[in-house]
Amino acid sequence: MRRQASGFALIVAISLMSFIILMLLSLSTLVSVELATTQQSKAQLTARENARFALMVALGELQKHAGPDQRVTARAEILDNPDTNQNEIANPHWLGVWNVEDDTRTMLVSGDNVDPTIVPSESTIITSGNVSVNVPLVEAPDLNGLYGYWIRDEGLKASLGLSDKTDDIGLRSTPTQQDRYQRAAGQIFGFQDFIREEGISDFNQSEENTVGYLDRITQLHELRLIPSLSESTMNTWLQNNAESFTSTNLFTLTNTLDGGLRQDLSHLKRLPATTSQVELDATYDNPQWDMLTERLHDFIRFNQDNTADVLTPNVDEDHMDDPIIFSTAPYVSELAIVCGLGARSLPNSGGVAGGPTRDIYLYFYIFGDVLSPYTRNLNLDNGKDILPTSIDPTAKSDISIVVSNFPEIRLINSTKRSTTTINEVGTTDPIVIEGSLNSFYEHKAGYMRPCSQPSGSYESGRGTIAYKIGELRVTPETWDVFKVRFGNVADNPDPEVEGLTISLRESNTNDTTPREFQRIVLRNWGDFEIEYDASNSDNDTRFVRGISAMDRSHLSSGNWTFGVHYRLDDEWNETVATGSEQLDEMLSEWDMRAPKITVDLNNPEDGDGKYLDVFSPDDLERLNFMTTTDVFQGAWTGNDTNNRLARIYDLPKTEMISIGALNELHFVGRKPKPLGNTVAGKDTANLTDTNGDGDFNDPEESLNNYFDRYFFSTLPNQPNSWSKDTPLPNTRIRHFEHFDGTSNLGNEDSATNLMVEGGLNVNSTSDNAWRALLSPAFIDDFSYTNDLGTTVAQTLNIERPFFNYPFTSGEGLADSRGRYYGYISGNQDKALGTNIKADGTHEVFLQGFRELSATETRELAEEIVDGIQRYCVNEGHPFYSLTEFANSGVLQDAIDAVPSINSPDGKHIPKLSPGYLSAGSIMNMVSPYVFARSDTFKIRSYGETRNPITDKIEATAQCEIVVQRMPDVLSPTLGRRFEIVAFEWINESDI
Repeated sequence: MRRQASGFALIVAISLMSFIILMLLSLSTLVSVELATTQQSKAQLTARENARFALMVALGELQKHAGPDQRVTARAEILDNPDTNQNEIANPHWLGVWNVEDDTRTMLVSGDNVDPTIVPSESTIITSGNVSVNVPLVEAPDLNGLYGYWIRDEGLKASLGLSDKTDDIGLRSTPTQQDRYQRAAGQIFGFQDFIREEGISDFNQSEENTVGYLDRITQLHELRLIPSLSESTMNTWLQNNAESFTSTNLFTLTNTLDGGLRQDLSHLKRLPATTSQVELDATYDNPQWDMLTERLHDFIRFNQDNTADVLTPNVDEDHMDDPIIFSTAPYVSELAIVCGLGARSLPNSGGVAGGPTRDIYLYFYIFGDVLSPYTRNLNLDNGKDILPTSIDPTAKSDISIVVSNFPEIRLINSTKRSTTTINEVGTTDPIVIEGSLNSFYEHKAGYMRPCSQPSGSYESGRGTIAYKIGELRVTPETWDVFKVRFGNVADNPDPEVEGLTISLRESNTNDTTPREFQRIVLRNWGDFEIEYDASNSDNDTRFVRGISAMDRSHLSSGNWTFGVHYRLDDEWNETVATGSEQLDEMLSEWDMRAPKITVDLNNPEDGDGKYLDVFSPDDLERLNFMTTTDVFQGAWTGNDTNNRLARIYDLPKTEMISIGALNELHFVGRKPKPLGNTVAGKDTANLTDTNGDGDFNDPEESLNNYFDRYFFSTLPNQPNSWSKDTPLPNTRIRHFEHFDGTSNLGNEDSATNLMVEGGLNVNSTSDNAWRALLSPAFIDDFSYTNDLGTTVAQTLNIERPFFNYPFTSGEGLADSRGRYYGYISGNQDKALGTNIKADGTHEVFLQGFRELSATETRELAEEIVDGIQRYCVNEGHPFYSLTEFANSGVLQDAIDAVPSINSPDGKHIPKLSPGYLSAGSIMNMVSPYVFARSDTFKIRSYGETRNPITDKIEATAQCEIVVQRMPDVLSPTLGRRFEIVAFEWINESDI
């Protein structure tokens, strides 16, 4: 028994020992697992610390390099040459920041002296959608592991978080005004139409819940939550477009050209109309304020000061000397002053013998084509039969015409061998004649009408005006033979006398003296001779005439007439697919509103003579005045259906939003519509070499610096009445509250309290971002009127519209005979609807906007991106300012590279006509929302922990912050303050 017990004890002992060993093994395993877990947690914590450290480093670098105003940002792919197709940039999605002041570049990615053309030796891959980016790794200080960061520029992407807020505009707004605000600039991105073109057809932007989601999204992936979208389809789309689109972005109104913030031109409307230039200069002291004069002040106040549909012509008293001109004077596109000379005979009267006298008379009559080139009706019907002001100083006509600086005139009586010289150089009583034109009609917007001298101003029964200009030395006989020799006005040594001068003066004002709005100077006028044949009994051929002989019919048919006849040389040849050069050049190179036009008759095709066709002074024997079929010609029949329309200048009817609206002003010495336009060739369309250094790229000489220096806030006249949440007419303006409550909303420095939502950096190299910018929302209920202003009971569907006439784009799209100009339906039928010579008014002078097809928009965006890259390759840097961007010609080059845009169906649209899409058209639409730098960034950081012995990666972490540059200044060195607005850890599923 004792042996059996001993064996049992052995078994129990062994079992207990096994159990203890098992417990020890279990405890050991548990301790090992716990230790491994602790070590992994520590490694993960260290990786996160490395990632957070990377964020702080990145934020500091961003503040240091992108905080100051004169910095611009672009992805490294901007350095790729689009013409080589070699993709020389190894890291195209790295972000670079360029210092405008010293022309240096810094890449905003971890690592020292990183080169975007070289793949870093030690790096990790960070992905965004379908984009993979090599991010250099850096040793973390005092921690085992590495870190890296990649800064992404949200300003280089198109914002999708924009909804239509025009219906919510509460300040000074009616439904009609809201409609115009929508057109005034591309305020509404057509996301619905854009996304449908991408193959996602179930998106409905008009649904109230959809609009709410668009307003609330803060991250791009949140678009998947919009109820009307298929999540799987949207996921794929977001993956493919992560670097082209963002949920939203914000921009400070930074002036990268000069530093500082842009100044608010909307403040001008608050200043009294009587504000002087001295007061304006004191208010706006940024560079080139000298180009922003009282006339610009008048223009910006125009809408609130001119609420009537019919305007009274107005010319400022300093019109001829202002560097910027704004008037509502009509334009005379053709003028004929038909003159004749003669000695008057008197009839026998009351027993007193009549007969020839020594009195020399100049007889003349005037007619011309008068155009109202504006998009508002012009009151040229003053209801008066009027005498020239020299006869009746209180009488006024629509246009007063004064002709002066005639040359010396020698009258040779061959029969009496007597010579009389009149208007000698230095005379104290030179010949000056006055006449006028009267419309007798109200000129509707764009109307062209032939006008003549008011009948009351003619001598009774003669139809001409008669001026006594001198006396013959010897009393003539009826049959005396005369010869008249006209000297050359160039013989006058007086430097003030440049040539024969025709002064056009606006006469509808109540001023005693009509104000001059245009002066035509004809150099070398003269040097001709008229011979009179006294052998013929016909009064037409004699110098000594009966009292009733010099009438209008005789002046129209005699070969002894002289005077002035000029007309615009505005030929149109629709059959030339490449364009009609004459009309193109006239519209794009020469502004018909120039206060002074000079033509040298010895070189009539030079200078202004290239566009103003001036006939020889003795070539007035013509019966076909005003009968040509050029563009700017009227119709003699005088009724509404036969008068051509040419609306060229769009006058404000609502709040101005875009700097491009200033193109309706005339900048003396500049080409027409110079802001943003380079249709006449790179740079020179909007630049003038004012300092004579031969450098047309000088920003100080470019009007395009307005885009950098100024903006329209559209704040109300009483800014404190703005609720901050109510959309302004510029619906993308957002309020910024300073910590200390400082507010400049009531002055020109309102940019310190404002930001812009949903803009785009012009250095973006994303085709899709540009395509989005060029895709304003479709308008499904575009209403329009006919050319008499009557509303047509019909609406149109227009796609991707670009408005050259944002204020009046729907007016006059059908003619008075009910013919609708179908050309605006460009997406369906590109054919030009009428022939100008057959039907008169052409739709490209009426419609004031253009549509683009989806294909045209895509091709245009691709050409723009190629141009941006080409500029950077050639210049060595991105666009440093909007001035550089507009001057470069990139936009116009891109437009010209898509021929169907301005030559639909092979028919050329004249340059800068209302129906022509130009770089200025695009800048007019996008300038409130484009910038040369960005202010919203995302920083993606990476951290890892490595085993100090094996160097194996033990843990990784990624996080991301959204940072926003604010208007307030952190320090003079670091520039404006960056603020973290969002933070998140990135999970594997998000990557």
